[in-house]
Amino acid sequence: MFSRNGFVMYSRSCTKVNKHNSYTIAIDDGQNSSIEVDSFLVHEQTRRVFAVGKLFGEDGCAVEGRVPHIKLLKRRMDLAVVKAELLREPLVVIKNGENISASCFPNTYERD
Repeated sequence: MFSRNGFVMYSRSCTKVNKHNSYTIAIDDGQNSSIEVDSFLVHEQTRRVFAVGKLFGEDGCAVEGRVPHIKLLKRRMDLAVVKAELLREPLVVIKNGENISASCFPNTYERD
């Protein structure tokens, strides 16, 4: 579990995330990437946090012309390490067979 930008972000290995996907996170890398975090690592000497997981890139809109904020994701790497400073916010993920779609939360003010 990791907190950044007012969001609590989880990894797949966290026991709290067994009912829904709260471990797919948008990345601020200028390429509209996201990562499905398997675990967080802390470098003991520098106390820097890193996310380890599968890296995804944007592959167009899920429904062209209708909902431009819902993007199709395409796996770019099987394993990647990303600095925690680049993690932006968790994504809402919809899996339909092999297709993966994602969007930012539409309302970040009212939360559970």
